Amino acid sequence: MDGEPLQALPLARAFENLVYFVLCDAVSDNTLSVSMICHPLGVRQRIAQMEGVLIGDLDLAELPTLRTYYSGS
Repeated sequence: MDGEPLQALPLARAFENLVYFVLCDAVSDNTLSVSMICHPLGVRQRIAQMEGVLIGDLDLAELPTLRTYYSGS
């Protein structure tokens, strides 16, 4: 199974909903084995094919600005 298209989904969800989106996946042969923290405009932290902990500062104050910009208001 090619997991590359599936790895784009968390970023797409973050952008289309203008929220932070966090994906936490197990490491195994049956999963993507990728965890990430996505901001609406990009992936902030990512870890793949290994166990670990992601830590990121989420600036919630910038989300209303993005929502205003993308809503056209």
